Amino acid sequence: MKRFLNGIKTVIFTLILITLTLPSALAQASNSIDLKALSSNESSKSMNIVYQSQVSNIGWTEAVQTNEVSGESGNNIEAIALSIPTALGHVKYRSFVDSEGWQDWVEDADVSGTVNQGKAIQAVQIELTGDAVKKYDVYYHVNVKGFGWMDWAKNGEVAGTIGLNQSVQELQITYTQKDGAAPGSTQIASIDQSSLPYQNSIRYSAHVRNIGWMDEVSDGQTAGTTGKGLPIEALKINLGNYEALGDISGVTYELQCQDIGWTAPVSNGAEGGTTGQAKHAEAIKINLTGRMALAYDVYYRTHVSNYGWLDWAKNGEVSGTVGLNAPMEAIEIKLVVKDGQAPGETAEAAINKDELAAKAAVNYNVHVSNIGWQNGFSNGAQAGITDPGYKIEAMSVELPNLSAGSGVTYQTHVSNVGWVDPVGNGQVSGTTGQGNPIEAFCISLTGPDALYYDIYYQAYSEDIGWLGWAKNGEYAGTTKGSKGVQAIHILELPKGSPAPGSTEGAYRELEPVNNGWIWPLDIPANISSGFGYREGGNHLGLDILAPSGQPIKAAKSGTVITSSYYGAYGNCVIISNDNSGEQVYYAHMSAYITSVGQHVNQGDVIGYVGCTGNATCNHLHFGIVSGGNWIDPLCVY
Repeated sequence: MKRFLNGIKTVIFTLILITLTLPSALAQASNSIDLKALSSNESSKSMNIVYQSQVSNIGWTEAVQTNEVSGESGNNIEAIALSIPTALGHVKYRSFVDSEGWQDWVEDADVSGTVNQGKAIQAVQIELTGDAVKKYDVYYHVNVKGFGWMDWAKNGEVAGTIGLNQSVQELQITYTQKDGAAPGSTQIASIDQSSLPYQNSIRYSAHVRNIGWMDEVSDGQTAGTTGKGLPIEALKINLGNYEALGDISGVTYELQCQDIGWTAPVSNGAEGGTTGQAKHAEAIKINLTGRMALAYDVYYRTHVSNYGWLDWAKNGEVSGTVGLNAPMEAIEIKLVVKDGQAPGETAEAAINKDELAAKAAVNYNVHVSNIGWQNGFSNGAQAGITDPGYKIEAMSVELPNLSAGSGVTYQTHVSNVGWVDPVGNGQVSGTTGQGNPIEAFCISLTGPDALYYDIYYQAYSEDIGWLGWAKNGEYAGTTKGSKGVQAIHILELPKGSPAPGSTEGAYRELEPVNNGWIWPLDIPANISSGFGYREGGNHLGLDILAPSGQPIKAAKSGTVITSSYYGAYGNCVIISNDNSGEQVYYAHMSAYITSVGQHVNQGDVIGYVGCTGNATCNHLHFGIVSGGNWIDPLCVY
């Protein structure tokens, strides 16, 4: 019996210790929550609300009472606890917590939210129960990061934001007699991203040169013009009907204008840019302000002269061009719910001259007669030798910083061959070991880089010297005069940059050298296909484009040996030249006016340009056989 009584005593003593230490343990578990302050209302019959906040970097703040502010501006509230006198009923509440969402309802000094987890409360709901709900309305509002104090919610309504990832930093609670006047505005107590309006939400109009102010458009529609070469000079941008977000929101915008730079920001329908000064806009930045900036992203893209539509920029990023003097011609603006999907690609929203210049680079190599390959030239350096006797016979070009989908193509006009097929990206164009110099060439960019860069190049031609700069597929050098290219420059520059030098006379069609021959047409030569290899086989002559009916003259005196329809040559005249014995073919005529055995003098009209035989357009096929071999007709001039 004694042992049994001792056991009972031990159990009782242990229970006493647990009872004595329980309040301290609970206080520790709640991170020093002021339970005494919150429970002080229990026996009171006078209405009072006591509440307390767990604040990041601080911990539990002191309990406050009706109408006082709990929390700390600049720090997030992570948990709350509330109490009213139990003689009047109960207060229940719940929190919308970062990464968790709505928690379950708790009541009467229980903790809602999280402690020491770094998770902010973003919204709250508070209700009275029992007799209290019959006598009183509970009002509450929150100070939200970036939004400021929201309007008042009451009796279980949401206060704060949902889906915008914005933390509550302060909380204020009060009450009124049932159906009494609210303590302040109740218009916007909360904002729920899922219910935000986003149709027809932003309006804008453009002032276009030669037109003036155009009609206002909205939400992704095009303001301005495309394909007409008419720049935007000014813009007005305004928000649509946003009572749901209150009157503290807005839109600001600033434009970069020709010869001015970035203009001062304006907002909410004010004129941005210039009018009456003939200065085009080149770029723009648009920002939302106030609650709008937290609820929405503003996206915008611009249509720029020579570039077309650029990708989408957002929230103050630059759209357009900087340093390139490229006029902005059209713009589209669209609001998207915060962190929603962009309306299109966003990779290339702006083009900056300095950034382009940093990436601009071109490498090239040349094969020089009597020397061979010279390698390792770049960015405008001279390749080749200007001394007489050295001519470039082949070349290769590549761009080391090509963007995806871009390339470089180039084509050469080779002596005794004519224009060869285009090649690209480091391949060889021209010939080696055949003694046929390049006489002219052209280079083009392809893909996206063609929008962002110009490629310039120039030729040093035999007996002439440096010609002007050509660009983007234009011809450089000479044809018809048998003048080889001896040196070249190639340079890549941001689109719209000034040319590196004069562009006059980059390409010349020389008068044929008269070695007893004259040119068979009286109009400037336009050779569509030269002598030598072309797709499908060898081309045994020159195809010279000319209008139907253009007179064809004998290039040299001689005797007509053929004057008839001659298979693939169509209407054809063949003349055996006096003394030299060359046979000259004049083919595809619309009509001939000679007969076999007839002697013709140099310059006599022998027929007219046409499209007979194997021909697809009006032209003269001009071919020469010398010593039993076909030769390039350009060699005789």
